[in-house]
Amino acid sequence: AVQALALFGAMLLIWHLRSLAMLLFAAVVGAVGIDMLVNLVFSLLPKLSRGCAVTLVVAALLLGVWLLSIFVLPEIIFQCRELVALGPYIFNATRAEGLMRLAQLEEALVNFDLDTTKVRAVRTYVQGALKDPDLYSMLLAQLGGMGILQGVRVHMKNLVRVVLVCLLATLLALRPTEHRQVVLNSAPAFCRRRVAEILDMCREELGSLLIGMALTSLSVGLTFWFGLVLFRCPLALTSGVLNGAMNFIPTVGPPIGILFPAVLALVESRSLAWRALCMGICIHYVGKPILKPRLTRRYVTILPTTALLAQAGFGLLLGFTGAILALPLVAVWQVVLREAWQRDLMDRWTRLKR
Repeated sequence: AVQALALFGAMLLIWHLRSLAMLLFAAVVGAVGIDMLVNLVFSLLPKLSRGCAVTLVVAALLLGVWLLSIFVLPEIIFQCRELVALGPYIFNATRAEGLMRLAQLEEALVNFDLDTTKVRAVRTYVQGALKDPDLYSMLLAQLGGMGILQGVRVHMKNLVRVVLVCLLATLLALRPTEHRQVVLNSAPAFCRRRVAEILDMCREELGSLLIGMALTSLSVGLTFWFGLVLFRCPLALTSGVLNGAMNFIPTVGPPIGILFPAVLALVESRSLAWRALCMGICIHYVGKPILKPRLTRRYVTILPTTALLAQAGFGLLLGFTGAILALPLVAVWQVVLREAWQRDLMDRWTRLKR
């Protein structure tokens, strides 16, 4: 009973400290990413000290963020203003397209002598719900009111968290051996060598995942932006940035990135929307699976069902940040289960003789 109460108390403590654990894991992920770049610097400048290499990497990252804020961010802000101005037209075009598809479905059911009662009821309900011309203004006013009341505090909290994660990641990358030794000292002496091997495997797996996600996001975002520019779709840069960012939330993010420019293209024409939709499907579900194994020397395989369940679970428990960190956590957890549970425990479990 005492052991059960102690286990329950430990689980309750971890649950209450979940935000701190999430920040710590995000810092570890960032430290692994910085460490991969530091190793690249060491391959070019082998005589450089680790502190100088980390400083060089952090300075390069800050310079990249600064250049993006100068050259790319103003255009994105301008296109976001255009998106707000196009909002009523997008809403009306989407509403008309949906009603037209319901009418076509009803006609098809009539041609095949099938019951159309349910489809007609759905179309009547949708028409009644969307016939108000001021519906978009009402929705926008409600969302705007919520944003004004909650936006400042939420953004300040997120900014503080991002700064804290960046500082922790930099400190972890500066002295990785000492922090790794702290983890090893917490394990029993007889299994410290095995724990060290598993930690190295987790770092390798997590680093390969981050490199693959970063390169895939960059290539998908640039390809999407270039294709939308060729098709002359509205808000091409914003759609490209969104598609690149949504690759960090696989399984859930790509459909959002595909539908966003397709819905925007409805303002221009229906054929343009179909072209944008088909291009997004080809890039995400045809080109990306072919390109991704070629971008990284070690391809990290995560089952789609596992990724979806992890993103849904961590998204519900920890919010948007949990959905972003779900895939790195699954990659680490796969290594721990494979090495510690499967190979060290289950594979050595011999059948008992009667």
